Amino acid sequence: MNDLQPLFDKLLIKPKKYSWYIEALTHPSYRTVANVNYDYQRLEFLGDSIIEKIVREYLFKKHPEMSEGKMTKIKIMIVQSHTEFLAAKNLELNKYIFLQNSLVDKNGNISDKILEDSFEALIAAIYFDLGEKEAFKVLKRTIIHLYEIHSLDRFSTDYKSLFQEAIQHYGKNKIKYVCKDISNNKSPIYEVSVFTNGICYGKAKSNKRKEAEKLAAMNAYNKLKK
Repeated sequence: MNDLQPLFDKLLIKPKKYSWYIEALTHPSYRTVANVNYDYQRLEFLGDSIIEKIVREYLFKKHPEMSEGKMTKIKIMIVQSHTEFLAAKNLELNKYIFLQNSLVDKNGNISDKILEDSFEALIAAIYFDLGEKEAFKVLKRTIIHLYEIHSLDRFSTDYKSLFQEAIQHYGKNKIKYVCKDISNNKSPIYEVSVFTNGICYGKAKSNKRKEAEKLAAMNAYNKLKK
């Protein structure tokens, strides 16, 4: 069984009920392997709502001058799947998740989706074990911290619209996003290319099609501006 103490040290928490965290870090594929009757899906279900509630309250108190529309945009940016993936990656959560070996590639990596789901489940475990105050502290040091240091800015910018406007400036307006499914047997992967008048201006890969499109548009926009 994985030693979770290094993870607890990173999170700066002192667990009371260890079983919450075992459940939060158990992928459904591990139920059969270990012959257990739990996995992280139930905690993930609640973790999503807990994270959103805490982030909403943080923004409400942090920015008393901010409009509802602006807070909503920032909330979406903070709780988006990519932010949770970044937080999970920074915590090296892949080292602590219990799952079938077939879901781990030769470099020890697992899919972004598993990392995101595990992060949500982990927050729910902290919430139940230590309370909302501790859950907030962990979020403040992870996904909220990424927002505060502006690490999420490039993912919140609407590069698809920016590229559309830039292309129109040059008298061109036909933009085509071409998506290829290059998934392997371990995780989904989408490769999106952005074409204008038959010329590829940008390309990107992601395990989510919409995110691949956004990143491809960002690359296309930056190339055009150069």
